[in-house]
Amino acid sequence: MDERRYDVLLAEALRRIEDLFEEIDPDVVEATRAGDALTLAFSDGTKLIVTPQRPVQQLWVAARGAGYHFVWDLAASRWTEERGRAAGLMELIADECRAHAGVEIAK
Repeated sequence: MDERRYDVLLAEALRRIEDLFEEIDPDVVEATRAGDALTLAFSDGTKLIVTPQRPVQQLWVAARGAGYHFVWDLAASRWTEERGRAAGLMELIADECRAHAGVEIAK
């Protein structure tokens, strides 16, 4: 994948995540963005951080005291975890929201 395509996919993913939290009370889950890094702060004090890794064309997520590395799966048209520890980027975010804030979001 070329850099331009990666940048488009990255922007779409970050925007989609941000959009999920527009209608959610920021005291429950607050989404903040600093450049290309996106942080979700949950009401229980837990954080989930999404950061791009341009050199390897991945999205990295820090959550549950672990790091998840997502790659774009062309066949599935979605970000999938390279080690198979999470079904997909949106599924991981939905699971974390449910676990740490009791909030259901669309996957």
